[in-house]
Amino acid sequence: MIDKRQEGVKNNDSVVNDAVHGVMSFPVGDKAILKSIINSENFQRLRHIKQLGLAELIFPTAVHNRFSHCLGTAYIACRMSDKLGLTGDDKRYAMIGALFHDIGHGPFSHAFESFLVNKNEKKVKHEGWTESFLREFEDVLEKSRLNYKIISGLIQKKEKIAGGNVNYYLIRDIITSQVDADRLDYLLRDAHFCGVPYGNPDIDWIIEHATRIDETEQPPRLGFLKKGWHAVEHFLLCRRIMTQNICYHNKINFFENLFRYFLSAVSDSEDGNLIDKINNSKLKKFIAAAGKYRKSSDSPESFIQENYAYYKTLTDYDIWTIIRDFSVNGSGDVSEMAKKIYGRQPHQTFQFEPTCEGAVSSILKKWRDETETPEWKAFIIKSDDMAYESQDDPILIKEDKNSNKVQRIQQYSDLLKMIGDKSEKKCYLALDKSVIKEGQKLKIALKLYIPRLEGAVSIT
Repeated sequence: MIDKRQEGVKNNDSVVNDAVHGVMSFPVGDKAILKSIINSENFQRLRHIKQLGLAELIFPTAVHNRFSHCLGTAYIACRMSDKLGLTGDDKRYAMIGALFHDIGHGPFSHAFESFLVNKNEKKVKHEGWTESFLREFEDVLEKSRLNYKIISGLIQKKEKIAGGNVNYYLIRDIITSQVDADRLDYLLRDAHFCGVPYGNPDIDWIIEHATRIDETEQPPRLGFLKKGWHAVEHFLLCRRIMTQNICYHNKINFFENLFRYFLSAVSDSEDGNLIDKINNSKLKKFIAAAGKYRKSSDSPESFIQENYAYYKTLTDYDIWTIIRDFSVNGSGDVSEMAKKIYGRQPHQTFQFEPTCEGAVSSILKKWRDETETPEWKAFIIKSDDMAYESQDDPILIKEDKNSNKVQRIQQYSDLLKMIGDKSEKKCYLALDKSVIKEGQKLKIALKLYIPRLEGAVSIT
């Protein structure tokens, strides 16, 4: 019998077993470069960074990592490249760009980024670290005729980089767009490991109907045949539901916010007295540098340049270690926050209408000031998402493979006309049990905006 997992695998392809895609195959001619990248210390580091950060505190099986996601993304990029007729260096750029697309992530993924913000609100994002990592692979990439700066440009969605060919934007769309290899993989992977059914788009049908859009005087772009637009619409709905129910789950967002308060308290501690308690020397230097950055007007680029040597060594384990240490041996607010994270002790949360955010925020701040309550004990959790953006990165639909008629997907989808380009916001008030128990004045002041709060009692 033929193993169905082997369907589509060519002779001599390099193969990897995967919980989501089954047998993933990669061109045998690229085995050397794939092994050099995947077996490197910088790439292996991604094994120790969970894909969904602190989500495992709510969804216990969400323990998959950035490493497997990057492999899955590279596999899908190969499949999309084959369907679009990309070969040689073009296919290689798509595959390697997809493989590297998350190389810049730090511990706890996106939650870590929220802590690295300076006084001008300039955030050090994971994409910003990408080129520093890629520079270390320059020699390996050159052996396969690949330019690390072009790969960095593709990942960071930059305009055409010097040396990029006519297919630059088509390759970029495979790596980063509203229907890219990254999203096609993480929806399936996150749904599988969270144990939820609503993140399962028909990626086979989507890839089968991927097509090259060649418009007059415009570079080739990624699009989809009309026969596949329903599958693309379904994909966008899957992403919307997954984002709202997993990424923006109120308890996950609570722990991410508390994690930010915790790291901020350590990095901003008076005379660095809390930083001195960190045993890991590279983490200690990074946290100290982060504290200075948070109080400065320095650019993210300068912070990255000065601290890359420390950052590239950090994983989830390093951060969990200091959380545990402060929970056991610390004191004061930092110890309390560490205990809540390490022991999974969330605040109670109360949803309210986003239109009331200004009023709730004002009342909350006034009460915190009057009672000298630290912000981490009573704060607002906010989320904001858009299911589909039609302006900057439209999804293009082609009538059929022999037609020149191309339209945006909302011309076919009444649903996307309704929900596209619309911000979907959610707001929650997160309160520590001590606030719920003792903050009667706060509950009375907020009852107009959060009726459920007035009768709330502490849940131990």
